[in-house]
Amino acid sequence: MPAVRLDGGDVLAVYEATREAVARARAGDGPTFIEAVTYRAAPHATADDPRPYIDPERVEEERQRECVGRFEGYLRRRGLLDDAPTTQIREDAAQVMRDAIAKAEAEPDPDPELLFSAAFADPPRSFDHDLADLRRILAGE
Repeated sequence: MPAVRLDGGDVLAVYEATREAVARARAGDGPTFIEAVTYRAAPHATADDPRPYIDPERVEEERQRECVGRFEGYLRRRGLLDDAPTTQIREDAAQVMRDAIAKAEAEPDPDPELLFSAAFADPPRSFDHDLADLRRILAGE
């Protein structure tokens, strides 16, 4: 299988590699492996404190090179973008995000049984008891 490794923060490089991979696949020539290398500047999870294993100076360096800002700079240098559309794009994106958050928060709570039913093909016998305990806790008993 053909493979390509590229800077995952370079919007145009990612676009071009993806465009070529799609064209190749549509022509019947199979898949392409795309390795888009990037730096994760955030913790593994919201409960994680990354300070013991991450260099804050490196994080700040990488944040300065994030893909949206890099692409915006490229468009500005080419004279294809100025402040007016940038402001509107940011406002529109913020509204889309707020709408999506509101929609997600309006979703009903998932059935806690999903934690148990999708975890194992052959669940331990304790799962019935564990699920009953979880339901009691969630009900505030």
